Amino acid sequence: MFDKISENLWYKLGALFLALLVWNYVSHQELREIVRRIPLEIEMGNPNLTIIGERVKKLIVTFAVPERSIENFSESDIRGFHHIKLDRAVEKYIFRVSPNDIKRPKGSYRIKNIKPAEITVYIDELGTFKLPVQASIHGEAAAGYRVVTEEIKLDPEEVVMVGPIKKLGLLSQVLTEPIDVVGRTKSFRKKVKIRQYVDIRPSSDIEIEAFISITEQFASKEFENVPVHILGPPFEVIIAEVDPALLSVKVTGPTRILDHLEIKDLLFYVDVTGLKRGDHEIPYGFRLPQEIVIQSQLPLAKVKLGEVKIK
Repeated sequence: MFDKISENLWYKLGALFLALLVWNYVSHQELREIVRRIPLEIEMGNPNLTIIGERVKKLIVTFAVPERSIENFSESDIRGFHHIKLDRAVEKYIFRVSPNDIKRPKGSYRIKNIKPAEITVYIDELGTFKLPVQASIHGEAAAGYRVVTEEIKLDPEEVVMVGPIKKLGLLSQVLTEPIDVVGRTKSFRKKVKIRQYVDIRPSSDIEIEAFISITEQFASKEFENVPVHILGPPFEVIIAEVDPALLSVKVTGPTRILDHLEIKDLLFYVDVTGLKRGDHEIPYGFRLPQEIVIQSQLPLAKVKLGEVKIK
């Protein structure tokens, strides 16, 4: 038996060595390195704890893939998962990414390298706070109109928010999603959600019913040296003087009108119809555009009426 094994021993050992060399060469020729960027999802095992910041990290993983399997090596089938088991919150938690954290397609694929090798996350206790809600107004109402902030109504006015206790403690209120008021001229109602916050969310899928009050803007405008006209019977030539003949007046109205209002749009006058020759004190009359009102206290007009002639 031994004689048969030892027969041509060097020849047999040489053949085995050559076979090993060939296998080593072929195996290395058949494997190709493929680099992929994959997401690593981090999960907390303790429901009373939560991760602060991103729960999904990006990894760069180098795979050794057999040449014959490259066509079936789908990036969409590769995912990363890491499960954290802790009993209490820690300010900083560092773990090493293991090949076992990478879920890959079935086959003889090997992981050669993972970057980064270590991941740092921050973990806090999960808490709930009841916070007031404030409407987030986007844009501006139509020209001449404004949002009446103090008349905005929200229902409900408070919501319960869930998130890391440290982050919740920094909030004094939460905002709604943006409510667009661009070009609006009338008050309106709209249902909106709470805006998205990093790591913080409402305890339920709640909608806020918002009433947005919009009103027309009013302002005042002053005019100097407004001329006073003398009015009388149509068929008489009146010789008269009025003092003051130029007025300073202040008017109020919607800004959409005031912005374009000029002196020529204002009529101030004294009506001497029926008056006799001599000195008189009479009130000024005026005609203003619609929606414009006078704020000034006008003096009495001193009128000196002269000769009246028939035309």
